[in-house]
Amino acid sequence: MAADRGFFGDLFDFGFEDFITVRIIRVIYILGMILIGIGALIAVVGGLSRGGGTSIIFTLLVVPLGALLTIIFFRVYLELVVVIFRIGENSTEIARKLGAGSEG
Repeated sequence: MAADRGFFGDLFDFGFEDFITVRIIRVIYILGMILIGIGALIAVVGGLSRGGGTSIIFTLLVVPLGALLTIIFFRVYLELVVVIFRIGENSTEIARKLGAGSEG
């Protein structure tokens, strides 16, 4: 069904027969990484502008580590979302095959 309507047809499918999440997950991941990078950059600039040796060292160690951990957790979350949608798609396909086999 997805190939018949295309992306925008599926986007405005109010019956939610086909899912677009798996198709746009890459864009969501890229946008998330950009936002995490911007947040880390703002945190580094803010930490360095406060001055003080301890603050600078703390900023240069903690902010990159925090950004890396955030990216890892974000990636794992998105992978879980994809797995859930793929389970749904596979379950639908199995149900269709079982339904078609029982009719004959």
